[in-house]
Amino acid sequence: MADNFSFINDNQNRDIGGFSTQGLPVHEEYNNYIRRWKFYINSYLGGTNYRQGQYLTRYVYETDGDYMTRIATTPLDNHVKSVVHIYNSFLYRQEPRRFFGSMQGSQEVEQFLKDADLEGRSWQSFMRDVNIMSSVYGHCVVLVDRPDTVVGTRAEELAQGIRPYATLYTPENVIDWKFERLPSGHYELAYIRLLEKEDKTYGAASSYYLRTWTKEKIILQA
Repeated sequence: MADNFSFINDNQNRDIGGFSTQGLPVHEEYNNYIRRWKFYINSYLGGTNYRQGQYLTRYVYETDGDYMTRIATTPLDNHVKSVVHIYNSFLYRQEPRRFFGSMQGSQEVEQFLKDADLEGRSWQSFMRDVNIMSSVYGHCVVLVDRPDTVVGTRAEELAQGIRPYATLYTPENVIDWKFERLPSGHYELAYIRLLEKEDKTYGAASSYYLRTWTKEKIILQA
């Protein structure tokens, strides 16, 4: 199926928030889809993000100056965000009922529901964001981890808030992965490589690093 949009600025195809993935180990399918993913998120964000994507098709013999002027003066009415949030509001019009079996009401579950990502976002809010990003990209990735901290008792673990937490990754941050076939014939994820951004104080330059998850360990590369 042919795309109904064009990609003008090819230099942005593998840039993520000003960081280029050139030279990094990326999956073949990542290269195939990164431009499409960037178009999707820029269409959702609209405004400056969409303008900087330069998605308007050039006219024949149009100069660079005329093209940039046309981009700057073209009205942008963001229907994408409106449609995504309308569907999201339908799904969450009534709060989902969740059942946890024997763990229903446990302290660990209640802590997770109140703060699913250890950044103050409830599980309800987290899953709404998962739904929104899945609607934008077609899919997203949620990883669940648990701090590797050794404590003496279960009570100390609960008191220190040592518990699983969830992290949401959008497709352009999942740059490489590999599945291996098991003797049973099933496929198992051997590793997944993520591009992450370290939060800095206002005015400080951002830094990026790679986090590779394998079945045995997690590897950080600055």
